[in-house]
Amino acid sequence: MVFSNEAMVQSESDMKGGKKVSQVQFMAYVGLEIAMSFVKLNRVKDYWVTKMFYQQTDFQNVMSRAMFEDIRGSVMLHDPDMYDHRLASTDPLHHSRNLLRHFLRNSAKVAVPIGTSALDENSARTKARCAAVTFNKDKPDKFAIRFYCVVSTAHTYVHSMMDNRSGNKSQQTASEAYCQLFPELRTPFNNTFGPSCAVDGDSASAAWVLQMAHQKKICEDPNNKRVMFSDNFYTRHNLASTLKKITDGEVRLCGTCRFNNVDSTNRYYLKQAIEQMKDMPEVHGY
Repeated sequence: MVFSNEAMVQSESDMKGGKKVSQVQFMAYVGLEIAMSFVKLNRVKDYWVTKMFYQQTDFQNVMSRAMFEDIRGSVMLHDPDMYDHRLASTDPLHHSRNLLRHFLRNSAKVAVPIGTSALDENSARTKARCAAVTFNKDKPDKFAIRFYCVVSTAHTYVHSMMDNRSGNKSQQTASEAYCQLFPELRTPFNNTFGPSCAVDGDSASAAWVLQMAHQKKICEDPNNKRVMFSDNFYTRHNLASTLKKITDGEVRLCGTCRFNNVDSTNRYYLKQAIEQMKDMPEVHGY
């Protein structure tokens, strides 16, 4: 609730076509909340009961129970130290960041997959009106908050997860946010994503590289070989070469690559291979 120039308090219910509450009524509500801390009854409705030993005429004279409950249902209380207006204005998921950080830190340290994993999207369906929600008509959950996830293929364990930053207007990039969450990746990130790196350190690809490299930085594979599988949305040569570099050759990327994601190094040889294969006879339907 906020006070307007007309000394009115507008609640969430008013946004949905509900009642407007005056400043006097809101201050009366605050007074009743304070009075309830002194006069202890079990339930809110008991303050408006007319039975013997229950009757609190002061509550009834100040405000109706329906009005009191409407205002209470629209008020949201926040710890001032936990609310940052600037952050709330730029990050649509600011209210869930602490929970996400707690979940991600624990899922990363509870278990570390070895062998093969997959990088893909995961969608959290929602009906909330939030800037973080994206629409994709080709997905089962058309309106959802999208996350990038690295999941073990053997045990389907989610080791790394991060939102796709949709609607996020802060100056912090996805890779910076991931390094802030896991400081142990800061040095490898700075050493890898320099001026000569094929992947821009501010791009989403940089965050994908950090997510996939995270397993190696926590626990090296006994066979010194990890393979990440992905679909054509993620697979590209520049990303694979950067992933190999940041993990000292331990992690490789495998997947179908879109032709427009092929860099100049491989484009010439790829065209030659296509020309050689197009006239080859089909074998078993291929």
